Amino acid sequence: MQKRRHSRARPTSLLVGSFAAALVLGACAGPENSVEDLPGVVTVAVTEGDGDDLGSPPDLVAVTMDHDATTNEIGQVLAALDDELADESVATVSITLEGTPSATLTIGTTTMRTSETTSALVAAVAEPGAEAIEIDDFGEGMTVRLDLREGGLDRVSAVVAQYWTRLEPTTDAMTDATLIVQSDGFRIIRGKGPAEPLLARIAVAQQVNREQPLTGVSIGDSALELRVRSDAEAAAVRGILRRIPSKVGTVRVVKESVDLSGATGTLLENARRVVNKVRHDDAFGSARIRNGELQIGASTIDDAMTLDSYLDGGIDPLHLPIALRYVLSDGSDFGKRAGARFRLHAPTRLAEQPQWARFSVTQEMQRTVVTVHARAGVSYRDAAAGLAAIHADESTIIWTDTRPSITLTPAGPDGREVTTKGEATAEDQAQIADGWAKGVS
Repeated sequence: MQKRRHSRARPTSLLVGSFAAALVLGACAGPENSVEDLPGVVTVAVTEGDGDDLGSPPDLVAVTMDHDATTNEIGQVLAALDDELADESVATVSITLEGTPSATLTIGTTTMRTSETTSALVAAVAEPGAEAIEIDDFGEGMTVRLDLREGGLDRVSAVVAQYWTRLEPTTDAMTDATLIVQSDGFRIIRGKGPAEPLLARIAVAQQVNREQPLTGVSIGDSALELRVRSDAEAAAVRGILRRIPSKVGTVRVVKESVDLSGATGTLLENARRVVNKVRHDDAFGSARIRNGELQIGASTIDDAMTLDSYLDGGIDPLHLPIALRYVLSDGSDFGKRAGARFRLHAPTRLAEQPQWARFSVTQEMQRTVVTVHARAGVSYRDAAAGLAAIHADESTIIWTDTRPSITLTPAGPDGREVTTKGEATAEDQAQIADGWAKGVS
């Protein structure tokens, strides 16, 4: 296989003499040089992390390897960067295996390399029905997340037991370790500490599920949530719980907030994968299919950004193939077409601007289209100034008073001018032009 390499350009000084030149080359050799020719390595990317004023910022190293890379090959890459991690010239190393399932191992400067973490990564790739595995190992703590394509509560429980046994030798020396396994709505979180409380909650959930099939569960060391489709099912579950002699603490019975019934085929598969990534975060509100796009509910734009952070990693973000829209509790929304990448500048800025009661943003392949509902009393000048700062390709203002809607489009070679579509007087046009000029600058 021909290797694709990505190395940074580093500044060098032109020195006289071959010996001096050799010194420069040696000093400029980066961590990519240590690993790019190792077996299984496909690409190496190095970026600068956050630093302080006292020295150079540390590097962040991202290595892509063959899908069938072995535990030994992954270990060689990590070993080659031991010195850089030890002297903190490299802050993190991320190993990503190509293909599906997606598989990523990230370690930090305080991580003690172990064969357990690398073997868990390789084993998860071969796990039947696995969609993704993410291992974040930072020495004092570790988080492992495994997403399965299918399988209910019993399958998730079995995989938790299997992988905790595999990882336990590594977690013994850690202050914190978490294993998260989920399949659709069924999720179990295993942490350090006695296993009995978690096993008791799993047993309760399994008994309920046998008598009244659940749409999902969330089980942790201190929490048990059971999800149902209807009020009638909720009543049935509560009746079962009253008959079970157990001491598992509070059990929450909630109605399912995910409805993908409007999707089939590829849309359903992509929507399911996206929802699985975000549904268990507290910021998640709901998910549904409307007009061929996945709509995810969130209270605020900050909550929506939190959810989106689960999806945007890797070479191909998880949400890239799907039309996706976040719907906020104030009626605002922002979304993208299938195949487009999110550009979050527009919704972020609009949420900060006081002119708007609500907004809607759609990111097309090469265009950003905005619709805003202006608050009462907002002038043409202030509206134009706010929209000019968004740099959208087309912006429509809908007024809450009797003024007719207008559409503003950047004009001129540098976008400092504006064209207006809709009913606007000469005075309105002058205000728009003035506000636009101020907003662009």
